[in-house]
Amino acid sequence: MNIWITDRGIVHDIHNIQKTTHGESIKKGHAFSMSLPGALLPKGFGIVQSPTVINYFLGNVPLAWRTNVPSYSTVKIPLVYDGIDIVYSFDDGNPRYDFHVQPGTDPSKINLAFKGADATTLSDGSIAIQTRFGTINHGKIHAFQFDDAGVKVSVPCSFVKSGNSFAFTLAEYDKSKTLIIDPLV
Repeated sequence: MNIWITDRGIVHDIHNIQKTTHGESIKKGHAFSMSLPGALLPKGFGIVQSPTVINYFLGNVPLAWRTNVPSYSTVKIPLVYDGIDIVYSFDDGNPRYDFHVQPGTDPSKINLAFKGADATTLSDGSIAIQTRFGTINHGKIHAFQFDDAGVKVSVPCSFVKSGNSFAFTLAEYDKSKTLIIDPLV
């Protein structure tokens, strides 16, 4: 799976390569996007650089080409909503995203919308996204805070359908401390 962070959200590009009976390779894929309705998507910045570099040879004007462009395994986009940052990363090759909700900020501002795939909430509070290759689950949300002693305190959390998008429902938590909402993908 490839992940593309754009000025509208994130694009998931799932693909596989199959060999034909004649030995040719056929690439089949499915791309869908996850946007953040109502969010500002300022420029993000890389936190953890990956060993992969990317080269862009677009058109026939060498001055427009880019080589040795770094890529990152962790990217932070600050203030996607007022008081809320998002951090995209990979964990054992799986994409993940965390919302960092600053003290005093209302996490109900966060909304997720999916385009290019059918998404529904399940009884366990997760989201099931149906693609041509099967179902991808956004779920088992791990929301937490750190108390004054530095101990991680879990906050029960789940997705809830809100019109054409999804929001989070949270149990009571300490609004004077940073809240991390970590949906597992």
